[in-house]
Amino acid sequence: MICLGAIVAFKIYTYYDPPLSRYERDVLYHLREGRELTYDVMTPENPNGIGLIFLVSGSWQSGRDHRFTRLTTAPFLRRGFTIFALYHLSQPEATVPEVVEDIKLGVRSIRMRADDWEVDPERLGIFGRSSGGHLAMCVATQSEDSPVAAAAVFFPVTDLVTLDDEVWYQEIPTHQQVNFGPEADDDTHWPKLARRLSPVYHIDPATMPPVLIAHGDADPDVPIEQSYRFKERADKLGAGPVELKVRPGEGHSYKRMYLELPDFAQFFEEQLLGE
Repeated sequence: MICLGAIVAFKIYTYYDPPLSRYERDVLYHLREGRELTYDVMTPENPNGIGLIFLVSGSWQSGRDHRFTRLTTAPFLRRGFTIFALYHLSQPEATVPEVVEDIKLGVRSIRMRADDWEVDPERLGIFGRSSGGHLAMCVATQSEDSPVAAAAVFFPVTDLVTLDDEVWYQEIPTHQQVNFGPEADDDTHWPKLARRLSPVYHIDPATMPPVLIAHGDADPDVPIEQSYRFKERADKLGAGPVELKVRPGEGHSYKRMYLELPDFAQFFEEQLLGE
């Protein structure tokens, strides 16, 4: 039994540590307040010519976590996707509006340098979870100059106007004022800012790519209504399409989401490779 357990553990370890033909760290894409903003590029041994942008973000905070990144990206690398792990300056060092703008600059940099990593700039995919999902959806709905061809996200914020049971208008928490900047502390400016940062209000059938969303229906932090509302509006406008996978009883950052990453990889294969 001990021997069998060791074999299983070794196979799991090797699966989540796929061999790479190239690993380039700290590719500079922007400076924010004198701080370097970068992304890492992981090229598998047998690349398929398609790049996927992984937004390394949670609570609009970002940082290098090797184990988390490899755990998240291994299923994609195994299928030949080149991974761009994109980092941003964490709030409150940067406000959420600044993070959104910086992420778009990062995507633009990847598109402009796509030939350096032998990927097709017109067939880029993007994925993330929670705030990373929000940022991915912002790119998918608001980046005409740096578009992506598909997006897959876990439990994303899509509508800041209605988040927290639509009480942000009445009393904006202090931590939100810090996260979103001085405009969030103004009853007049906050609704406009919230709408500008909400993907649901920027759906355009002419430009929005196919989207896959996975969301637990017991999520206390980002209610599943955020995803329902996005899908309903996209369907009404004829955008996407948007596929929503509801996970009964699951909360925020549920553990089994790592087991669903192969489903995301298959989605990208279908959308970007036509398989």
